[in-house]
Amino acid sequence: MKAAAAKFWTVAKTSFKNLVAERFDILIHLAYLPLLAIILYYIWGIIFTAQGNNFGFSFNEIIAYVLVAVLLRRIIQNAHVVEMVEEDITEGRIITYLCRPLNYFNFILARRSAQTMLFAAIIIPLILAATFFLNAHSQIVEFFLAILLTGIAALFTTVEFYCLGLLAFWIERVWGIKHAVDWAQEFLSGTLFPITLFPLIVQDALVFLPFKYLVYTPTMLFIGKAGAIDALAGIAVLGIWTIALVLLARLLWKAGLKKHDGKG
Repeated sequence: MKAAAAKFWTVAKTSFKNLVAERFDILIHLAYLPLLAIILYYIWGIIFTAQGNNFGFSFNEIIAYVLVAVLLRRIIQNAHVVEMVEEDITEGRIITYLCRPLNYFNFILARRSAQTMLFAAIIIPLILAATFFLNAHSQIVEFFLAILLTGIAALFTTVEFYCLGLLAFWIERVWGIKHAVDWAQEFLSGTLFPITLFPLIVQDALVFLPFKYLVYTPTMLFIGKAGAIDALAGIAVLGIWTIALVLLARLLWKAGLKKHDGKG
């Protein structure tokens, strides 16, 4: 167990160093955020002028919400895992990983953990600044619960898209499925707008699904519109779904290896 953990953190640290070496590309990747903030400010300004405050949010709160939601999306976004796994399978590289002393799933998880930690180190301070500037911030307990829930959300999406990548054992290209799942998840997670704007029947259904706890709940925690009970509910639901996906990943992996012929 200790040896496996040491290998996991070695891969994670190596991946983290490689990402830091490419920090200029990461900063360029995030350079759109000021422009996005201006666009969102004017769009929601127009909506509030036309509709008034009928959303359960003040103007500052809705601006804080959409900014934090977009930033959190950058932390938990792991759709690229599908392409990584798919290419390893279809190009035959998966066989070389079987010869390595680190479990393939743990290898993928370690690499994505490094990206999650780096993006969190950049984005969490931005969230703090945005929420305090807009006077829509949380208490310290909710703040740390939001960070914890975001970490579990990142783990969930890693395992989720890892499972989709494993479908390459049976399907030659899975990019279409990846985009469909990613787009649906972006919509249902509350990234585009708060889930409270959905019909009540949809809101009730989302309580038992993982999506609202990926972006909506941690965002509401960050802006001070959700409490510890909401966070604990999110941790429980996401935890159960993540465990279920880990078990599914093991089944897909074993079944896929039996089918795989080792050729690219």
